[in-house]
Amino acid sequence: MLFIVLVLFLVPRQPKADANTTPVPLFRLSMIGVGILVISICGVTDSRPAIALLLAGAAASFLVFLKSDTRNAHTLLPRDAFSLSALPGTGMWVILLMPAVSSAGAVYLIYGLQSIWGLTPTEAGLASAVLALAWSFTGILVASIKSLETRNRLIVLGPLLLATGTGGIVTSLMLDMLWLVYPSQAVAGAGFGVCWGTLSQLLMDCASEAERDKTSTLLPTLQSTGYAIGGAIFGLLANVAGLREGMIGEDLRGVLVPVFVAAFAMGLLAVAFGWRTVVSTPGIPSANVAGSKLPDF
Repeated sequence: MLFIVLVLFLVPRQPKADANTTPVPLFRLSMIGVGILVISICGVTDSRPAIALLLAGAAASFLVFLKSDTRNAHTLLPRDAFSLSALPGTGMWVILLMPAVSSAGAVYLIYGLQSIWGLTPTEAGLASAVLALAWSFTGILVASIKSLETRNRLIVLGPLLLATGTGGIVTSLMLDMLWLVYPSQAVAGAGFGVCWGTLSQLLMDCASEAERDKTSTLLPTLQSTGYAIGGAIFGLLANVAGLREGMIGEDLRGVLVPVFVAAFAMGLLAVAFGWRTVVSTPGIPSANVAGSKLPDF
């Protein structure tokens, strides 16, 4: 309510729009929403044939969106969005995949800490706080680096740290090593801090003047979409692995291990796209990226 009041009083009134105003792309937005919703429904469905059918429907929804968007004069996605080999597409894959990886912990880690190791809500919640603090602290350190080239080189380190932290969670679950959870969360949080701000700025800088606004507005949407898709996918995997209400102890451990293994594999995919992003960054030739020496801070 406060936000609405502020908008009414502070946002300048705009002149009446002319007849050439671009209409809201309701159909394309609906296709994205339907795709994510259908994936989410998979997580609460027990029937394997129904899950397969729903996944096919979600894929079809996304394909319809992409085809409709490329044919429209006013696209929602920037040119070369989600390219597999060059900017800005590779960077957008990182923006999408890193939150998707992190969603495994966001959905299941605190529950696992309480139900497998018997931690209190406060003790378990500390794992999320550690990730957030590591993200902020590392982000401040990276922002203080004066060399833009160095910051761009560090982009690949972000998904690498996230994958490493996720691998640590897998190890802690498999080997019953509770102490490893918290440093793993710190490493994962540092992954976001190392690359997130620099990568976002890079994607906006490499966009053309005509697509810069479109690119900048897409980035937070991609982040939210990554969390939604990741949560839906890992919910589906947990369901298939046999997750049920009230599950605790070793039974729950057997469910969460494959979930975090899948998140680790997704993290490795983000590393690959992070590497391609650094290689494609102007001013950083691939031969230099492959070298072992980084520029001075």
